[in-house]
Amino acid sequence: GGVALLYASRELDKLQTSNSDQLAGVEIIKNALK
Repeated sequence: GGVALLYASRELDKLQTSNSDQLAGVEIIKNALK
């Protein structure tokens, strides 16, 4: 449930991206998890 989404959001903060498109995708997912 909600706790898993919080953990997923934290892991996304640690994710390294190669370019701005990947970063934009990560930001979209993080906003969806809020």
